[in-house]
Amino acid sequence: MAILYEYNGVRGLEKIAFENGIAPGTLKNRIYHYGLTIEQAVEAGPGSFTQRKPRSRYEYQGVEGLPAIAELTGISVGTLSRRVYNEEMTIEEAVAKGVRRLNRKALTQREKRVAARIARERVVPIYYPDLLSEYWKLALGMRTSL
Repeated sequence: MAILYEYNGVRGLEKIAFENGIAPGTLKNRIYHYGLTIEQAVEAGPGSFTQRKPRSRYEYQGVEGLPAIAELTGISVGTLSRRVYNEEMTIEEAVAKGVRRLNRKALTQREKRVAARIARERVVPIYYPDLLSEYWKLALGMRTSL
């Protein structure tokens, strides 16, 4: 069922907007985005909302917006937005969950993987077979004994 608006005997948002000299999109925006009644939206007049900044969706301890809240709490913006949008937590729950810290064992394993990758990258190709070690020559059949 569609919502029918009436103001001073005029029915329909587009007709109301035309009668009062307001763009229909502006009137719809004031009603649906700002949550104004039809009377408040019309009486505000044309151009009265252009300087207003829309209110932030999230506020925590007087700080507005996810990036500012993330900076305040030390949680990354990505983590905070994932918790709020995907996991559907309130901003208080998302902040209360805190920052996940890696334990020392996991960090050590990661350091080992990084060190192994760096060691693999440092391998220097040998272009001349006589530069191989004696063991490699033996293994490749280039030598019969040590």
